[in-house]
Amino acid sequence: RLYQEEEVKFARELRVRLGEVNALRLLTAPNRPLQALADLSYTVNALPVDEKRRVEMDKSIVLLNDALETCERIFASPVPLVYTRHTARFLSCWMLLLPLALWETFAEAVHVDRYSESDWLR
Repeated sequence: RLYQEEEVKFARELRVRLGEVNALRLLTAPNRPLQALADLSYTVNALPVDEKRRVEMDKSIVLLNDALETCERIFASPVPLVYTRHTARFLSCWMLLLPLALWETFAEAVHVDRYSESDWLR
């Protein structure tokens, strides 16, 4: 439900900022980030600037596209089950043993060693 509400807000804002046609093209694209970069490239090519600046802006768009591809490749690559299980076991052991490792550090802070058993029972 929250995703749908955010999607409606996003679509509304796109229509305000980009216009109906451009917003619809971006919203219906199978890969929105790639479509946004393509639209950005078309816009840069339509700008009335000298060729040197246009080439530099285009290089920046290419770098953004490379970063996008890298992120999508990482996101889409499956994590082997063995790695997942190993990580879960390691984190479980670490969380279990962490209080023991921090006992001396925080024992002084709460003055645990100054109380006797009879003080705890009162």
